[in-house]
Amino acid sequence: MVPGMRRHAFPSAEAAERQGREKVGTITDGIFKVMRTGCVAAALLSGLCVAAQAQQVPSGSYLQTCGDVQAYGGWLKAMCQDRSGGWVEAELVLSSCGAGTDIANENGRLVCKAANIFGFGGGGFASERPPSGSYMDTCRDIRVSAGWLKATCQDSRGRWVDATTATGWCSAGRDIANIDGRLTCR
Repeated sequence: MVPGMRRHAFPSAEAAERQGREKVGTITDGIFKVMRTGCVAAALLSGLCVAAQAQQVPSGSYLQTCGDVQAYGGWLKAMCQDRSGGWVEAELVLSSCGAGTDIANENGRLVCKAANIFGFGGGGFASERPPSGSYMDTCRDIRVSAGWLKATCQDSRGRWVDATTATGWCSAGRDIANIDGRLTCR
């Protein structure tokens, strides 16, 4: 032995292998714990995102000429009439419309317009906001006037018929549905 050097004990091959397995096991356990936590967090976050995506349909003059309206994830999507009377898919990023603007249908396109002093950009007086409900999937020209929900809805034969119901007749949490061309609370 060289003077001034310390003597080190080296572990046996068996002891070194055991220590290596313990370290690998600890590291592996830690990785799986992080993965499990991450997966749970991702599942929770994705569930929260899905729940947060559903939004109430915003009011606007577009509701008079658009149907099958959906708002989710910051987007507004609808089937809107164009000048020829055909139905086209339209969409709009909701954040692109500032406060006090009207969402309008221009030839099958959803656009933001400055509202006039009377209400919506298209003229006339401001109407009440239509309540949400499954009727929006099969009705168009949806509007509320003096407490009455009015729309043109499809009946069981596919014909478009005028339908009306009082907005106060359907209590909160119940669905307003189109049943054979009639607006019904269920």
